[in-house]
Amino acid sequence: MRKSCVWFIYATLLIVFLGIDAHSRAIDISNVKVKQIDAYHFKAASYNRIGDYATFFNSTAINQEMTSFFKQVGIYTFRLHAPVYQHTNANFRLWQNLAFYGASPLQDIVDDFDFVKWAYNNDFKVILQVNTSNYYDTSNKIITLINDNPAIITKLADSHADFIYKLKQAGLLSTILYVEFGNEDYIGMTTYPGTKPLLYAKTVKETIDRIKPITKDIKYCIVGQSIDFNVLVPKNKGEWTVGDWTKTVLLELKRLGVKDDISYVAHHCYADDQATGSKLSTGSRMSAIDIPSFQDDWSIYNNYKVSETGSLDALKGYLDDIGFTNTLIEVNEFRRGGYNTYYNRSYMNLLANLDPWVTFINDKRVSGSLLWETFNGRDLFGKVNPWEGPTGYGVILRKANGFELSMPGYLYFIMKMLFDGQSTVLKTSDPMSCAVIVGNKLKIMVYSKSLKTEQIALNLIGFNNKVSNVKQFILNAESIDDFITNPSTLKSKTLSNSSLNYDKFPKSVTIEPHSINIISCTLE
Repeated sequence: MRKSCVWFIYATLLIVFLGIDAHSRAIDISNVKVKQIDAYHFKAASYNRIGDYATFFNSTAINQEMTSFFKQVGIYTFRLHAPVYQHTNANFRLWQNLAFYGASPLQDIVDDFDFVKWAYNNDFKVILQVNTSNYYDTSNKIITLINDNPAIITKLADSHADFIYKLKQAGLLSTILYVEFGNEDYIGMTTYPGTKPLLYAKTVKETIDRIKPITKDIKYCIVGQSIDFNVLVPKNKGEWTVGDWTKTVLLELKRLGVKDDISYVAHHCYADDQATGSKLSTGSRMSAIDIPSFQDDWSIYNNYKVSETGSLDALKGYLDDIGFTNTLIEVNEFRRGGYNTYYNRSYMNLLANLDPWVTFINDKRVSGSLLWETFNGRDLFGKVNPWEGPTGYGVILRKANGFELSMPGYLYFIMKMLFDGQSTVLKTSDPMSCAVIVGNKLKIMVYSKSLKTEQIALNLIGFNNKVSNVKQFILNAESIDDFITNPSTLKSKTLSNSSLNYDKFPKSVTIEPHSINIISCTLE
């Protein structure tokens, strides 16, 4: 037997023994622009106006602590989540008496104007969500649903325009990233009254007409969905399906002549599995030693991948077929992993949420995405939210002496390392990777779901640059907790200090099991 053959067999056996996959993946990074992204649209989270959110906001000491933590994490934009609120505290205090909230007294709420002013003072942006379901009459203190009396749409539109005028007079309009009309109005839950599609479109049209004389600098976002949320609600008592509602709204807005005023559609993507989440019964964070027992979860999550991409593709089809070809998609709520569990404290859940996030980053039609939600779930009255459990979907968890990130919240740190300001997304050939150019830096993010160490072949295609200062940063289950308190402890490797032609870019990169890797280099 020839010596070369013997050495090949020996090397192969060694690789198998050590659990290393020899070039298990090849990833092409093409110098082809997919889209330009604005960090404000991705480094964003929803901020509810009620419960713990309001307690944190209205307490001076906690507010300062919270604001500092947001800046440390790298959250730039807050979606002021208040779909039934009409810019007055009284409205919300009466709204609690309707079926959705019950009749218990509210603990606390956040004032819209105060929130926008806080954001302005801290260089944050606000997605201003406005009510499309009801009108509060201050003269008789009565709330009327649009579905019950469409005549009140004019008054509701006036109230929204008045608030925009108030912001303009205070010099705060630049803080508004865009106005979002309503929240999941297509659902039509019995306890959360979805607005009928023609009435929703009329509310959008009349509000835009009243805001335009005040300012032409505001962008607008409607809600839209392409799948039926039948896991949560029936098909609105037989009146419409989610997809039919969205198509009806688009057709009506086009007929009303406001198609070109709609910059975005707010789309929600959830892939929840309570059985998966319930496997973690404690509040402890999962370490690498626990990961093999969770390997079967990937089959569950991979099935959800089809749902997320499929619903996006269907929505894009609606938009294009009806003529909204320039309207982009804001995924204003997304999350993977079971709620009502402690699963959001697991490192595996961070890896799971990378799947949809990378899908959104690489999709040229998606202009932004927001993890749901900022804080762990508590209802208005301080009780555990029955929908979301003791930890809920919280990106940020409250501790006795401050705040900490849930595992999915580390997405914000990954984004902080990847891009800022205006960045260019490049085409990649692997669904578990993305690549961006920020200034003269090329940054590639690759993550692993494998139990084995992988050798990834990275190929730069179509570049004319030389590259230098090639480094690899590595996050895993053991190191990630230290990362937030001391980023300098992040594991890294220098792959090359030399100035190389792009075709000499390190062809092979070692990827540790279940790790998240950012490969960074300078384009000369």
